[in-house]
Amino acid sequence: MPQLTSAEIRSTLVDALQLDLVGPKPDETEHAEEILTQAPSKWYLTGFLAPFGAKPDDRSDDEGDVEPQELGDGATSEDSQSPEVAPARKPLFPSSMGMSFLISQQTEELLTTVHWADYRPIELEKQNLEVEEPVDKKKRKPEGWQRIPQSASLSVPI
Repeated sequence: MPQLTSAEIRSTLVDALQLDLVGPKPDETEHAEEILTQAPSKWYLTGFLAPFGAKPDDRSDDEGDVEPQELGDGATSEDSQSPEVAPARKPLFPSSMGMSFLISQQTEELLTTVHWADYRPIELEKQNLEVEEPVDKKKRKPEGWQRIPQSASLSVPI
């Protein structure tokens, strides 16, 4: 078995963290059209934006005000203390981001290529279910989320 260098190990760790926290890279075909069983905001801890102009209910965490389970009487560490009371209003997910660039004074345009993915709610196929209960579709949460890769290139005049 070949010995890995520290740079190769570090690269593997960075790739694993990227996939767990932000999501698939643009060139990663294995997860390009992944299906999540939870909302992307719950699956990935960072690297997502709420759609611009989305309703406040769609820009916040439905379960953000759920109280965590309390530990039993045997816990004695600082972590076992009761958490602070959740705020009355749910915080909204970010819907924009900014970037800064350091460029030469001679630069007249910035050529950009942006990659992202949209996640569309989908219904997953029901397996091994004999009877389906009627459900009010308006109140029903999506069963899954399909990733749809996106890309755009543009020239930004300076």
